[in-house]
Amino acid sequence: MSVQNATVKFDCIAVDSVTSGVGSGYQDRNITHKLSDTQSLTSSTSTPVSSAASFALTLSSGTAQIDLNAVTMAGGATADWSGIKLQAMGVKVGTGASVMTVAVGTSSGYAFSGASWSQEVESGGSFLSFQNEAAPDISTSARYILISGTGSQSCDVMLLGG
Repeated sequence: MSVQNATVKFDCIAVDSVTSGVGSGYQDRNITHKLSDTQSLTSSTSTPVSSAASFALTLSSGTAQIDLNAVTMAGGATADWSGIKLQAMGVKVGTGASVMTVAVGTSSGYAFSGASWSQEVESGGSFLSFQNEAAPDISTSARYILISGTGSQSCDVMLLGG
């Protein structure tokens, strides 16, 4: 199975209504603030994506490790992503859940965004990171991402590798 195309998209948009300091002749009193990034990726783009996986992850005793050498794929199969990079990762935590932390694994940790990388994801929140070929190659010594929280809570995970 290979990825035909993938899109990593981030949009943060807010509209302010200006209520003072604007002359009466100005029709539009709204200011739009926007931060946006869209990346369209295939196996042949400069940031290649050849593999994708999305799955629900349930913690056991408050932790779970994602093994990038045994990624859960569609239909329950696993794939070894050795030799490619994790290009993008998304984690969505359900409403009512405790804070979950995504970090470099404790042993053979994968430094997706630096050696001491760690990201908290609040209840009802999400985390999306696109590394644009900056992450290291996955290997037997760099393969685990740790997700920790409380008890047996769960989150949704999406990974793009290439």
